[in-house]
Amino acid sequence: MNTVMDDLNAPATKGDLLSVKNELKNEVAELRSKLDESANMLRSEMQHLNDHLTEGFRDMQTEMLKAFYGYMGTSDSRLKDMEGSDVFLRQRLTILEARITDLEKKLITPQGPTQ
Repeated sequence: MNTVMDDLNAPATKGDLLSVKNELKNEVAELRSKLDESANMLRSEMQHLNDHLTEGFRDMQTEMLKAFYGYMGTSDSRLKDMEGSDVFLRQRLTILEARITDLEKKLITPQGPTQ
């Protein structure tokens, strides 16, 4: 059975062309639909990746701040200890200077007549 569709050399009718045109329109519409679905999936995946990265950056920032605050607490304690030591050393130095001044006064001050 040899039909008109099987004969590649048979002339095409307007109906044949309209049929091909409609098939092509349907296939293009189907491709557009698949592209839209793919684009939407890609957009969704990119948004998910963006959200994941944003969360990761925030977690990293939080961890860095925690570490920094922990370090600052230790540093503050050391600074306070050093300030306390500095005050203590200044007090001792003041006492020593006063004692040296007293000794100098005794050495320099002429003593009264000896008897």
